[in-house]
Amino acid sequence: MDDLQLVHDHRAAVPPASTDELAPARARLLAAIDAEGRATAPQRRRRPVLGLAAAAVVVAGLAGGAIFASTPIPTPMPGPAPQPLTAAAVLRIAAAQVADQRVAEPRPDQFIYTKELWRDGRVREFWASADGTHDGLMITADGPFPNPGCRDGLRRYPATPSEPASADRCTPFPAFIPDLPTDPDAMLAYLHKSTHGEGDGPNSIGVEAHDLAAGLMRPAARAALYEALAESPEIMVREGVTDALGRPAIAVGWNVPTFGTLTEFLLDPITYAYLGTINGPANGGQGQDTDAAVVVQAVVDATGQRP
Repeated sequence: MDDLQLVHDHRAAVPPASTDELAPARARLLAAIDAEGRATAPQRRRRPVLGLAAAAVVVAGLAGGAIFASTPIPTPMPGPAPQPLTAAAVLRIAAAQVADQRVAEPRPDQFIYTKELWRDGRVREFWASADGTHDGLMITADGPFPNPGCRDGLRRYPATPSEPASADRCTPFPAFIPDLPTDPDAMLAYLHKSTHGEGDGPNSIGVEAHDLAAGLMRPAARAALYEALAESPEIMVREGVTDALGRPAIAVGWNVPTFGTLTEFLLDPITYAYLGTINGPANGGQGQDTDAAVVVQAVVDATGQRP
């Protein structure tokens, strides 16, 4: 059976297309035949035969295409709605995301500078001693507040117009701890014993974990922190919140509200970087005036210096 017979048999089963439908294809065909004839004069007698056979196939395809286009396409049935991730799953994703990030580690004599913007527009800046022995500083709308470092077991406060100089016993509280655990179990044990005398309950551990998350940490230690928190039955996360700057965020907190509020720390939903805090009602509100968003955090050489 030759090509023309195949075309003939196929067209018998397909309704013929109208003249208007075939006109564009016929015009393109004739133009192609004319161009081929001019470019290949010695084959002028053979090429039109092959071209007409191809034209018949094109015409039949155009007619058949109208039939296929009119065939209804079944609408797929909707699948089940995706379920929100659990708190543990979110924190494990965060741990994997931050494990390979890089941070600039400070020298012991340097400071961690942090600038925060509160939801009500107030700004707070503070310089925390990397090793906890150097005098830090906090600046708010109410003025500068020195934060003496702990040296020789004493924290010495200078005299003020209203109070004499004084000193308290202390241990250094470094803003950067280079030897934090990098194993989740070891990190969890660290959280249980390092609550500054506040207790060993979920709320105290949550405060300690928040303090670590808000500061500068080595990536492996931050990943271990998030992995350790994922094991806590009290941990909870909320998606779709915003920080004081309006940035989208994931809120991480503990289901142990105190005085009717629940303090949560916020993570970027893509990079899982620390963004700040939200102090919303225990039923999961969008926050209060004291919500704080981190604008910048960097290592500097002295108090009062800004990056």
